[in-house]
Amino acid sequence: MSQSTAFQSAPLGDPNHAIDLALFGALGDLAMRKLFPALYHLDREGLMPESTRIMGLARHEHDVASFRKMVNDALQKKAEKQRAG
Repeated sequence: MSQSTAFQSAPLGDPNHAIDLALFGALGDLAMRKLFPALYHLDREGLMPESTRIMGLARHEHDVASFRKMVNDALQKKAEKQRAG
């Protein structure tokens, strides 16, 4: 099997192309400041399929509600910083 046929990617925004993303260090600074905002904007622009699943992995355990709150807080902080200039 040639390399070109072994890996074929779907175009960005293809709604039929499922994405499963494992994000290691999901509670870290990089994830909160850069990765989650980038994923949010991709989704907002319709560039991520609805079937996308993101699994956040971290050293410390959190329930789903507290994890979502942390990500939401980070997104709001980023938005406020951008509005302030």
